[in-house]
Amino acid sequence: MHEMTIAQDLIDEVSSVVAESEYRRVQSVTISVGERTHINPTQLEFCIETIAVSTLLEDASIAVERIETLGKCSCGWSGTPPSIDDSIMTIPTDRCPECNSQITFTQGDGCYLSNIRLQETSNSTSKPT
Repeated sequence: MHEMTIAQDLIDEVSSVVAESEYRRVQSVTISVGERTHINPTQLEFCIETIAVSTLLEDASIAVERIETLGKCSCGWSGTPPSIDDSIMTIPTDRCPECNSQITFTQGDGCYLSNIRLQETSNSTSKPT
């Protein structure tokens, strides 16, 4: 399950951000996951919560948001490409619905930390990053 490796990488990234700041507690983390990554958001959230035990993310609120796939074509079409519905997730195709040429994806193929909210240990101040 590649979600476990991705979860560990994200936790490591959050830990690096905290180490470079004056804050020592993570209040919340938001992760953006593109549809084209084929990462299951529910599994990723579970993996993060599992790995986060006994880390500075242990009590943090974890949110995983899905980023829809968008694309464009040389014929002038742009928008949400057609998709193949799978029982687990939607899989966008790489064909233009207008001319059937291969499209260029413009959104939906990344996985990244989109927000980290840090909080002082005293719980008095929070700072979004």
